[in-house]
Amino acid sequence: MLEKLKRFFNRERVGPSEAGALLVNSWLDVAEWAGACRYHFKRTRDGQGFVVDASFEGQPWRLEWGPSQRPYIDGHELRLRMELMLPSGLQMLVLNRVLLESLENESFERYTEVNQTQVDVSTSEEMRWVALFAASDLATQRSLKPHFAALSRSPAHVDAWLQGALTAALTRTMAAAMKPELPFVLLTLRGRVYMRTALAQPAPAVLNAMASLFTTACTEALRVSKSNFVEGTPSEAADTSKLGDASTAWPSPFKAKK
Repeated sequence: MLEKLKRFFNRERVGPSEAGALLVNSWLDVAEWAGACRYHFKRTRDGQGFVVDASFEGQPWRLEWGPSQRPYIDGHELRLRMELMLPSGLQMLVLNRVLLESLENESFERYTEVNQTQVDVSTSEEMRWVALFAASDLATQRSLKPHFAALSRSPAHVDAWLQGALTAALTRTMAAAMKPELPFVLLTLRGRVYMRTALAQPAPAVLNAMASLFTTACTEALRVSKSNFVEGTPSEAADTSKLGDASTAWPSPFKAKK
């Protein structure tokens, strides 16, 4: 298996750059990890990143690594998403406090400089939510409070999401695979769960930890969606071939950030 992967990467190597060759060859471990998990690994056409298609309890989900699509992340980022047909009213956001402070400052500067009275729809979902949504006081998740913030149309929704397994998974992943100074976002939007974080090098151990956190978040989002206090109808199932263009939360794969 390893020899086949080496031949594949050598054949598909993009450009003469030795640094580029080392980067591509460093994905051999990622491809092996994906294969061991029975996931499907493939490189992007431009050679700047890769995609891993997977499934969890029968539901497909996708992991991407490549150039950042968000101005608040420099370099490369890790992105994960799953379509779950969650109720349209279930809009929840968890992010680390470093990113929250950055988005709050940027949002304040953006809207006060031009005297705007409405939120600019061209900004990212994360910035709009920081400006519009109520924050949870995390009263029942005090272990998260020094490191994370949580926002939602209904704080009760995000509090329920963070109860139990998700808080434990965040705490565990923070210790093993997260750097508190790097941006991290976990959100539900338009029936899907998304996760995004800065990641310079896609080490298999980090990918595995992030994938575990993500699937836990998906399981817990489904649990919350079945609660009787969640309003809205289930979102329509999306064509998975068009997921990249379906929402500003997830632009076209590896589209250059503005």
